Amino acid sequence: MLSVTWQVVTIAPQIAADEIHIWRCGLELSPEHARNAGHLISPAELERAARFHFPIHRNRYIAGRSQLRKILGSYLHVAPASIDFAYSKFGKPAIASAQNPASIAFNASHSEDLYVLAISQIQPLGIDVECIRDDFGGEEVAQSNFAPAEFRELLSLPSDIRPQAFFNCWTRKEAYVKALGAGLQIPLDGFEVSLRPGEAPRFLRGAGAGWNLHSFAAAEGFQGAVAYRGAEAQVNFYEAPRKDLT
Repeated sequence: MLSVTWQVVTIAPQIAADEIHIWRCGLELSPEHARNAGHLISPAELERAARFHFPIHRNRYIAGRSQLRKILGSYLHVAPASIDFAYSKFGKPAIASAQNPASIAFNASHSEDLYVLAISQIQPLGIDVECIRDDFGGEEVAQSNFAPAEFRELLSLPSDIRPQAFFNCWTRKEAYVKALGAGLQIPLDGFEVSLRPGEAPRFLRGAGAGWNLHSFAAAEGFQGAVAYRGAEAQVNFYEAPRKDLT
């Protein structure tokens, strides 16, 4: 798993045409912080937050949407609450074109209390993060979702590194599917990626020309991956101070 350095910044850095910026944020909020963060999101998002049954899920949703809007607002130089989103027919969000003269793309993912966000002018773009668990479902889940060659590769590995290999494969596949933005229309076993720990992340079959993968340690015990189409990008990693959450 590639170890990376996360730079703590308060303002989004300038982004070049050949760069991908990956941000990470914690999603644990006190009730007070959750209330304060509410002014950063839209009325529709507040209504959706109110429909969550459990406070932990409501607070994580508010934290994620608040951070998304704060970070995007810093790139776009607009107030976070004023950002308008457009959605594809499969629900993939994008910044409304009127607010996006630089054609900035983004994609987000979360697992447990960790949220990651990829931002770039490179499109399409997709990101995924997963908590690495020993009880990951193992052979049954892999056999149902991985390509046959990936499943055989997983079984060939020592048992102690299979969880890491499984989540290498899973995050790379999910990042690619999210980049395409077609949801369940893209079968996970219809393309192949590398998964062996220590091996470079790459597509092996089925993705077409021009696609790239980048894997990273999102935090201790969390695996992340970003998929994009185009020349190999410079990937930089950022996080905002926790006090900037609200």
